[in-house]
Amino acid sequence: MLRRIAVGLIGLVMLAGGLVLVGSPAYADYVYCPPDGGDCYIVVETPGGPASPGDSGGGSGGGSSKTCEREPWPGCYKPGLGWYNPEDECFWELADPQPPAGDPIWQGHAPGDGRIYLAACGWPGLTGFTPFWRAAPPPGFGGLPTPAELAAQAVNQLPIRGPDIGIAPDDSPGSAGLVGLPVWLWTPASAETWGPASATASVPGLSVTATARAEKITWSMGDGNRVTCDNPGTAYKASFGRATSPTCGYHQGYRQPSSTRPGGRYTVEGTTTWQVTWAGGGQTGALTVTRTSSTTIAIEELQVVTR
Repeated sequence: MLRRIAVGLIGLVMLAGGLVLVGSPAYADYVYCPPDGGDCYIVVETPGGPASPGDSGGGSGGGSSKTCEREPWPGCYKPGLGWYNPEDECFWELADPQPPAGDPIWQGHAPGDGRIYLAACGWPGLTGFTPFWRAAPPPGFGGLPTPAELAAQAVNQLPIRGPDIGIAPDDSPGSAGLVGLPVWLWTPASAETWGPASATASVPGLSVTATARAEKITWSMGDGNRVTCDNPGTAYKASFGRATSPTCGYHQGYRQPSSTRPGGRYTVEGTTTWQVTWAGGGQTGALTVTRTSSTTIAIEELQVVTR
């Protein structure tokens, strides 16, 4: 079945705290991260029926849905009854207005210390609502996010970035390399630049942890050539002279000086490809994330002096 980005099928709202799905029900399929950066989000398919029990929602097939196990209530909400909690088989609704302070329903608690909920249990033979004090909302109340939605939040919280670019000849003003000489490329390896790095997104009763590990860095040298390294590279030292990097470098060097480039310098971009896995709520998934950073370098022609 053709995959479609969620825009146009459901509403997408990006919040500082993560991703929220709004609008008509759809079926979460997998987490997608734009290759040019930006927030990751959920990709969905047009509703084609709930997935079979145990579907992780992270691969092929019709996707998974936030429907209740036995009844097709999108988001586990039934108008007039409230949010369905399959753990106790009750519908829960927040009492509105909340009972006044001192009401026995509070069980000695003060208003604000938890809340009063109305529960209707025993579907389909419901006998009415019963008030209960609860310190926290029951599982599923308010349409808690799916593991895949929490995974998108966790991925967005990962402290990963593009390489902290190290380059030799160095990129400081007034410094320049020479045409034909090798260029060294590297990044100091840290959790933020090479991994592993982890982040967790949680709601009551559910946590999802995403872990990222760098797979490679693709270096765009600014002259149309690229170098791909599956390691963070080796930092250059003056004692290395004109040797080539043993791990990651532009070994043949530049063929033309940078004087004709904007600002008289080549722009070098390093794009780190991160492999991210996530797990939680009995589900797992994997995706690819990229992060890019850049610097510039000046290259001059080798001057030959004759007498």
